[in-house]
Amino acid sequence: MPDDAPHSSADSPRSAVGRKAGPAAAALEDPVVRSGRREALWTLSLWLTAAIYSITWCTLFGYDRSVDSLTFVLWFPDWFFWGVVLPWGICTVVSIFFAFCLIQDDPLTSSWDTASEDTPPDDRTALEEEGSV
Repeated sequence: MPDDAPHSSADSPRSAVGRKAGPAAAALEDPVVRSGRREALWTLSLWLTAAIYSITWCTLFGYDRSVDSLTFVLWFPDWFFWGVVLPWGICTVVSIFFAFCLIQDDPLTSSWDTASEDTPPDDRTALEEEGSV
């Protein structure tokens, strides 16, 4: 079948979203994409947990209160401190730890990338070839 011929979904090994179907697709996935997806899911779960906690706490303890029951923690109303300031402060600390200790800087090249004659040489390699180093 020529490349310009239309493909039917039955003939194509790709799924509806354009990714290859099956376990072979996971093996072919770029490690940078895999780690990026893992980090994004971790961040989304942290945000979702804090948001659900904040909305629940502030709804339960911020409404239908008498003025006499209102207390302050570090100049904030108690329901706001325990429902917003503390959980999002914890999220900030956890995110900083996550960014500096758990996220790794991955190279943007893979084992599939090979040098061709059109690829410019590395500066160090060029200097060694000229005998300048």
